[in-house]
Amino acid sequence: MSAQGNYNGLPHPPEIYRRRRIAAVVIVVVVIALLWWIISALSGGGNSSSTATESSVMTTTTKSTKPTTSSRSSESTRPSSESENPDESESEEPDASEEPSVAPDAKETCNVNDLQVEARTDADSYEPGQMPRFYLIAHNPTKGSCHVDLAKAPMKFEVYNLETNERVWSDVDCNNPAATGALDIGAGQTKNYMLSWSRTTSAPGECSDRVAVPSGSYYLHTLIGDQHSEPTTFNLT
Repeated sequence: MSAQGNYNGLPHPPEIYRRRRIAAVVIVVVVIALLWWIISALSGGGNSSSTATESSVMTTTTKSTKPTTSSRSSESTRPSSESENPDESESEEPDASEEPSVAPDAKETCNVNDLQVEARTDADSYEPGQMPRFYLIAHNPTKGSCHVDLAKAPMKFEVYNLETNERVWSDVDCNNPAATGALDIGAGQTKNYMLSWSRTTSAPGECSDRVAVPSGSYYLHTLIGDQHSEPTTFNLT
């Protein structure tokens, strides 16, 4: 028993102490490495989350900014264009409503520019050899009598090709006007003038070589001075 106790009290061999030191160093290194890995993992996770947050914020900002800009531009543009059209129409409507105050039917006097001129034909279509009859209708819409000097404001009948808009005939090219002298129309009265057309062409100063107008579509235009009618179409077959 004493021998065993003495043996236990002896110091350990140097190899044991070296092994213990190596084991302690290894444990310390492992602990340090583990701590470093944990710190690195935590710091790396924080950076990735912050980066993801920034990118999502930028994306959200970009997406929210573009629609906002387009919506603002569309909202600022559409009402302006829509408001301009009503303004124009509203400004035009009062003008139209104000016309009766200066309209011919409200005037106490009359001149050639007040006359209402209309063109008519006696048929819509004419067979070969059938001579068209044309009418000029002059109406005085004012409250005063109208006196027109036809030498200064001549009366005219004119025919144009409907397809080419070329004038093919006028009654004053080779003949005297349907009416000369003065045209007197009382307040609210209407006067009619009629002539027949030979279905031949004419031009100022070219009356010797008049040729027959070919079949086709044409329109009649009547005038007193600068006052003209709306065109009236007809056909020659």
